[in-house]
Amino acid sequence: MDTVETRRLHRLVLLCAAGAVLIQLVYGLRYRFGPIDDAYIHLRVAQNLVRGDGPVFNVGDRVEVTSSPLWTLLLGAGLRAGLSSHAVILLGALGSAALAGAAAAWLGAEVAGTPGVVASLLLATLPGFAAWTGSGMETPLAVAAVASATASMLATTS
Repeated sequence: MDTVETRRLHRLVLLCAAGAVLIQLVYGLRYRFGPIDDAYIHLRVAQNLVRGDGPVFNVGDRVEVTSSPLWTLLLGAGLRAGLSSHAVILLGALGSAALAGAAAAWLGAEVAGTPGVVASLLLATLPGFAAWTGSGMETPLAVAAVASATASMLATTS
């Protein structure tokens, strides 16, 4: 791909990411999606981690508490930066939706040979994806990781 095509693809991927976030915000407002109880488990572990008490739910209990250490660390980084708990969950969810939208566009481009706007919009308009984005869980980040890994694998094999 030449640089003009590459820049065009990059702009389109960013547009898809922004579109995914916008669609997720509309869904969230319309259906009042919000964090589920498991999101607060990750958040509490992140709070204890930031306070220096380690990755625990209750200080003093040394048991495996989180099923997603990366998500917990990302929440902890937001808390460490001074964001409120709700802002960390919201920004994490929307940031993950943006990454998933961009990854879907990239994957669509690798599969179809043209920028995958349709793939990105299909992902963003799935009610289940919107519900998981609003849940405060790591699901959109996992979708972004799988789509990116798949697109990367396809890019290196072609």
